[in-house]
Amino acid sequence: MIRISAKQIFLDVDHLLISRGIISEKDISRLDENMTLLHNRGMDKLNKRLEEARGKTFWDTIAEHNFAVKLCRQHPSISISYEPESPNQGERPIDFVMKKGSLTFNIQMKKLSKLEWDNRRDKFLMRIKEETKNIKIGKRFELSLSVDFDEGMFEQLVEFIKEKAQLDAEQIHNFDSQGNRAEVRFLVPSKQLLELTYAGGMTALEARDITGEDSGQIKKSIRNAAGAFAHPSGQNSINLIAMEADNKQDIDICDALFGAEAIFAGDGKHYWSRKDDGMFFDRCFAEKVAGVIVLRRKEEPYIPPFAKVEALAKRLDISADECMRVLQQQGIIRCICDYDALLYKNDKFEHLLEEIKAVLQFDMVIDRKMRPKGSNFTL
Repeated sequence: MIRISAKQIFLDVDHLLISRGIISEKDISRLDENMTLLHNRGMDKLNKRLEEARGKTFWDTIAEHNFAVKLCRQHPSISISYEPESPNQGERPIDFVMKKGSLTFNIQMKKLSKLEWDNRRDKFLMRIKEETKNIKIGKRFELSLSVDFDEGMFEQLVEFIKEKAQLDAEQIHNFDSQGNRAEVRFLVPSKQLLELTYAGGMTALEARDITGEDSGQIKKSIRNAAGAFAHPSGQNSINLIAMEADNKQDIDICDALFGAEAIFAGDGKHYWSRKDDGMFFDRCFAEKVAGVIVLRRKEEPYIPPFAKVEALAKRLDISADECMRVLQQQGIIRCICDYDALLYKNDKFEHLLEEIKAVLQFDMVIDRKMRPKGSNFTL
């Protein structure tokens, strides 16, 4: 099978990934090595999917690719298949099926995404960015919105930006209509611009209460993943979910799987416990899924070489320091990476724990009695 190069894959997705230094030469080299490894292990289907993926699907597939490499390197001589055909027509394919002796491990992979609110807000700001390009005033502007800003106010906000852009720069203008608030600040560009240019956001107008949102999204995501398992976990066939969760906190994952934290009072004392609303208390889910593997990237965030940051800053008409800050805020990372792995165990399958631990070298096994505290867990 003829494969395209890792560099060509990144160029096909977005040539700016390389030209802006967001993808490093190390990423390109490692992806080529990983694709060769998966080819040799019979996973050209996953390589092909990566070659054809675009947008969000591309980054989801990168996570699957990284995980497949981790499995193959830990198990160089056992059978690992990617989306093998199911013997029963109509059943969803399992992402990874690994056979180790008499045991079969069925592993469904997920990459947890941003919250729906964050995605909507990103799309709304992109609309603002595109629409204001039509305003032929050579300035840059920053914009902050209230948490509950109504997207139906789009046209009013654009008109407000257009009107205030006529005034002197370096002044904050306050938009307030029907409880929808925004702050707009115009900046003097360091070079001549042909149109109004969106330069990002200022400090948020107020904090957003996201209590329960992350754990709710995690529940929805892993419930969907569990739908691929046609049969419950058992002595010879063990179902697991693996999820890349760099953008989720341990406390939210624990709440989703083991139940929300609760403090009970009694005998003049306060006791910590969990409610019975976690996924491991959902009968259907708990019978199918023996454990959830949480994956976090090992490598430090990748920051492009300063020369490339400077070049990007010039194209964006911002300082190199500001450009670096934006890159860091956007979470620029090494996309080709290894993972640390935590196993969140389902107590129902405690008797299979040693077998499950053969899947990966887990950095820690988490159970319901453990509580996240900082970067560690306590009993």
